[in-house]
Amino acid sequence: MAEVVRVNGPVLSIDIELQARRAREESNAPRTEFVACVMDGHDVLALPKGRFAICADVVRLSDQGREAAVTAVEYQGAHVGLTARTVGNLDVLTLIPEAAVFADPKFPVDAVRFGWDDSLTHRLTHNPSGEENR
Repeated sequence: MAEVVRVNGPVLSIDIELQARRAREESNAPRTEFVACVMDGHDVLALPKGRFAICADVVRLSDQGREAAVTAVEYQGAHVGLTARTVGNLDVLTLIPEAAVFADPKFPVDAVRFGWDDSLTHRLTHNPSGEENR
């Protein structure tokens, strides 16, 4: 069970999540946007059935999927973090093996498509405003 502590101020409004689940369990299947964004680089997806988290290492560039424009490419050693903004203003991060990036380089403003296995998404229980995610 998670306890939510709300901190509001003139410049800052954040949720601080105090999780009672084990870190690995929470990391693999986050229930809140805060945890999804802070732990292990999950993307938060606004889909027709609600808001979901998916780990960036299972998001893939594909021939079909959500259209996006590359906004950042960050070399991280064995992989490259590629961030792109979708048509609906959703920022998506994918972690691509280094060799794949150098075989087919991507640059900011390049058009790409993202795909993922829907079974790997996790429904979030509430959004940053604290309202329930339906």
